[in-house]
Amino acid sequence: ERLSLRRLMPRLAEATKDDKKHLPWLKLARFGNERTDKNSLRHNANVLGISGVEGDYDHEITTVDEACEIVRAAGLAAVVYTSPSHTEDAPRWRVLCPLSRDYDAAERDAMIARLNGVFRGALSDESHTLSQSYYYGSVKRSPSHRVEIVDGDYLDRRADLDASAVGRPKSVPPVARDA
Repeated sequence: ERLSLRRLMPRLAEATKDDKKHLPWLKLARFGNERTDKNSLRHNANVLGISGVEGDYDHEITTVDEACEIVRAAGLAAVVYTSPSHTEDAPRWRVLCPLSRDYDAAERDAMIARLNGVFRGALSDESHTLSQSYYYGSVKRSPSHRVEIVDGDYLDRRADLDASAVGRPKSVPPVARDA
């Protein structure tokens, strides 16, 4: 279903379950009807289009307030919400950036690279996976659960961010250690 960030916020804030595995999923994309061998609709080949991008942050250093300030300084519209595994001592969060219109799935790499550049490459690798969906809400009504909105421009209208875009990290072979 299609919702504005402001209409999505209450869902993000109010969803709570006793276990993360029972929380709802979120993806700013449309999926088709092609199922995998495991009967899943969530796979890259089944993404028909995107309406925004999701960034996942798991490094446990940058706080939600700092993430909001980074997005605000970049002038982007976004929602930042804590992930179900977030704690005050180990911050984990997600950032959702809407697009001004729907785009073909092939455009997602460029859009997530723009957002990752805003965060200087700190978004988790799975943020670059086309079909990656995310749980939202809190586990057992965690008092640390937060949802914040930042007003600004649509990500797709910010071609200036291409200069600092950071794509998916390339895998690097391990370096041999001296014996």
